[in-house]
Amino acid sequence: MSSFLESTKVPVTRIELLDFVGEIFGDNPVDRAALVRVAAQAGARDALLARLSQLPEGPFTEPSELWLHLPDVPVDLQQLEDESLNRLRRRV
Repeated sequence: MSSFLESTKVPVTRIELLDFVGEIFGDNPVDRAALVRVAAQAGARDALLARLSQLPEGPFTEPSELWLHLPDVPVDLQQLEDESLNRLRRRV
């Protein structure tokens, strides 16, 4: 992935995660090792591989099961920005 994402510490999003591992889900369950392997082979950045490594062993039968174990991963960067703005507004 781009060095821009690493250098600016852009958080991993669910969309990015699915870009790398979404295709692995099919007829058979997958485990954490398979998710990490597929993402690494596809060129995923270190931050994404680290998040996948935090998952339990599995098995996982569909992508939505990942979010149960990664609830703090935002859907996209817009969601993250919106949540940050809401927190700031509450402080004012």
